[in-house]
Amino acid sequence: MSAQNLIATLKTQETNLDSLIDTLEEKKQAIIKNNFSLLNAALVNEQNILHNIGFEEKNRLKVVQDLAKELNLELKDASLESILSKNNFLLKKENKEIQQLRKSLKEKIIRISNTNKQLKDVIDFSRSLIKDTIVMIAGLKKRELVNKRV
Repeated sequence: MSAQNLIATLKTQETNLDSLIDTLEEKKQAIIKNNFSLLNAALVNEQNILHNIGFEEKNRLKVVQDLAKELNLELKDASLESILSKNNFLLKKENKEIQQLRKSLKEKIIRISNTNKQLKDVIDFSRSLIKDTIVMIAGLKKRELVNKRV
């Protein structure tokens, strides 16, 4: 029973990560298009999704611990790695699906990381452009003031 709960929580997390990827793309487009209201909506949505991801992660940890108790396993931590390595023969039927979900989650996390790096680059470029524009308007003598505020 707990193995099915683990699969369900992994599928929920996969859906959460898909939503986060979509929201990060919306955020990137809002920044590129300089659409403040779209950016605000994306940030609110992102916070909600991150809350859901955190909740589902706690749920996954509990399910792994319950599964370990059910199968009388001693685990160092509540990671998928630890339960799959010890429990390969007991979860044979569910193992393939869990491995596929785990691989999918890893790929999505890598994609999220890459999108966050792109967002950081866009924001850094925008800040630099704004700073240079303010320096041009204020003059070179005000550069120290601009460096403190931007």
